[in-house]
Parts: sequence; C-alpha cells; structure tokens
Amino acid sequence: MQNAFTAVTPDYRPWGDAIPAALGTKGTALTDAGHPVEVWQPNAGIPAKYRYWCHGHATFSYWLHGFSIFSNADMETVLSDEWVRVDKKPIVGDIIVFRADADGVGYASGAILHTARVESAAHHFGGRTNINVSSKNGTAKLKLASTPAEVLGVYNDCHWFKTEQACCCSTKRIDKQYYRRLDRTVAQGTFVAWATRNMDRLR
Repeated sequence: MQNAFTAVTPDYRPWGDAIPAALGTKGTALTDAGHPVEVWQPNAGIPAKYRYWCHGHATFSYWLHGFSIFSNADMETVLSDEWVRVDKKPIVGDIIVFRADADGVGYASGAILHTARVESAAHHFGGRTNINVSSKNGTAKLKLASTPAEVLGVYNDCHWFKTEQACCCSTKRIDKQYYRRLDRTVAQGTFVAWATRNMDRLR
C-alpha cells in the first residue's frame, strides 16, 4: 500500500453503534499498483483495540500507514495488486485468507471476511505444515499465537482451504488460501520482531 490517504467520511464508525468509541475517518488509499481502495483511519486517542482490524494487521497497512483496508472487493484488489497465492509451504510473513462458506448479509460466497498473518511455520517432509498466526479478530485484542483452526472457531462460517477425495479413505487439501507479498519487502520476520525494531511507529 502507498502511504497516501484521502479523507471522505469523517466521524465514521466501522462497527456501527455497537462500538461507539471506534470513531475515525473513512477514505481511500492507493495500492502499490495505483488502484484506489476504501480504508479507515482511526481518530487519535481511541482505545488501542479499536484502532484497526484484521486486514490492517495482516497486510501491515495499519502499522505502516495508520489505516485498515475494508473486506470483500477492497481486499481482493489489494491481493491482486500486491500479493500472490502460494499452494504450499507458507513462511513467516505470509497471510492466510478466510473466505465465506456461503452468501451472507452484504457478501457472497467466497468473499474475504478475515485475514491472519503467519508467525511460524514448521514444515514436515511428506506431511502438513504446522502454522501459528497472529490474528486481530474484530474488536478483540490482537492474538499473537493462534492456529488457523482456532481462528475458524471465531469465524466459523469461513474456510481457508477446500478438500477433495484423494483415495477411498483420505482427502487432500486444495485451493489453499496462502498469500505472499510480491516484492517480499514489507514486514519480514515475525510481528514481534518487527514491532521491537519499530517501536517509534507504534507510539
């Protein structure tokens, strides 16, 4: 994302009246490819856990530029412009995209509803990779170590892979939703390590 924000709607509450303290400005920002997307920038002084949501954390748009990207079409544009899907072997700094299982209020099946950042990935020869992610679940505090299955416990109407029958007694995972930055330059390493090096950005 480019460090450019154009204000459109002041005093905007992304979670509506349910979280009146989460007040900021809805606006637009530009992807690295120059395409505009809707984002939200919090007002100064609001509680820390209301200043951003999952896409702002996972893509680092909040930590680097102070805004979070909206879901659905806006995140799809960011993924198309700045990320590439990888089928296997995720690494630290990749993100996992959680997509809607079915049509819902305001979104269609397959829409992006959540993203989380890979913080550790243990690869096993011939087996599945054990992954831990950092995940900002809505208005909850950032969790630095969750499994994708634990994230699905919160977003239980989503998936991050599909399955198909491999043989009579087993299935294999397909359409895995791992994404990697195209230029591999943003926020490499774990979030904790990045935050430690960049404390001035977090104040």
